[in-house]
Amino acid sequence: DIDESAEATSRPDAVCGVHFFSPANVMPLLENVRGAKSSPRTLATVMAFGSKIRKVPVMVGNCHGFVGNRMLAPYQRAAIELAEAGVPVSVIDAAIEGFGMAMGPFAMMDLAGLDIGYQERVASGVADPSRNVADAMCAAGRLGQKTQKGMYTYAGRKRSPDPEADAIIRRVAQNKGAAQLRAQPSAEEIVQRLLYPLVNEGFAILEEGIAL
Repeated sequence: DIDESAEATSRPDAVCGVHFFSPANVMPLLENVRGAKSSPRTLATVMAFGSKIRKVPVMVGNCHGFVGNRMLAPYQRAAIELAEAGVPVSVIDAAIEGFGMAMGPFAMMDLAGLDIGYQERVASGVADPSRNVADAMCAAGRLGQKTQKGMYTYAGRKRSPDPEADAIIRRVAQNKGAAQLRAQPSAEEIVQRLLYPLVNEGFAILEEGIAL
């Protein structure tokens, strides 16, 4: 919490957040997070800093996940729910990539590293490999591209569907009692299932003034 950090200092006006996206040396987006007491000078400085290091800086408000990760959360949840309902991860990714995204949600999770969220959940005492797909992958040593296996298996950067990963997803789905789809959804239905929650979260973020 940027405001909590700011209040621990004698100069809360000089505190703001600088949130890079993984992998930070590649991803251009930089979320600069304005605190309740961040001064105009502080905000102008951090925006100039973002441009100087050749990122694309955007100013956002302070909330859990800020803007990018907050919008990503319902999108990823929808993707996991579809996978647990029996839709192959490769089919889900193909639908999203066909829509125009650079990569689907599962390929993106593998690129960022499944262990990032897993480590947070372990530290918070809420990790559950029996009921959480990402936790189950990490417990099996499947951390994503860095280990050449995650939601997919990899030869370098080239991904391929992996029966072992599919089996892990099925096991988690069975543990949760996830309902199975009677028929595979169309690509259009997959896109709607994933993007509508993301869009709705975006409207909420605008209504709250987190994004301007």
